[in-house]
Amino acid sequence: MDPTPPPDIAHEPSRERIAEAISELQRLRHCPAEDRGIAFVDPRWEDGEHGLTMIARLVCGNPTLKADLVNESAAPADRTQYAYTITYDAAKNSYVGQT
Repeated sequence: MDPTPPPDIAHEPSRERIAEAISELQRLRHCPAEDRGIAFVDPRWEDGEHGLTMIARLVCGNPTLKADLVNESAAPADRTQYAYTITYDAAKNSYVGQT
């Protein structure tokens, strides 16, 4: 059996989004405490997608981690409920994490 995926799967656009999210979460280590979460602001994910939540929970090893996808215009002014705010910067085509 050939372990190499077919080319159409190997270059799937969602893989780039997943890799970027994992990289930024790993860069921001330590994972949030139980009472705080992560806000992904203006992520490159469609409304209703739960990929970022699942990725954050897997990277942090916490199946109940609060990970919210929010639009900048609708983001809460009080972000103390979040340990990290990770914003997608379209100009740089990358995530920028803040504590």
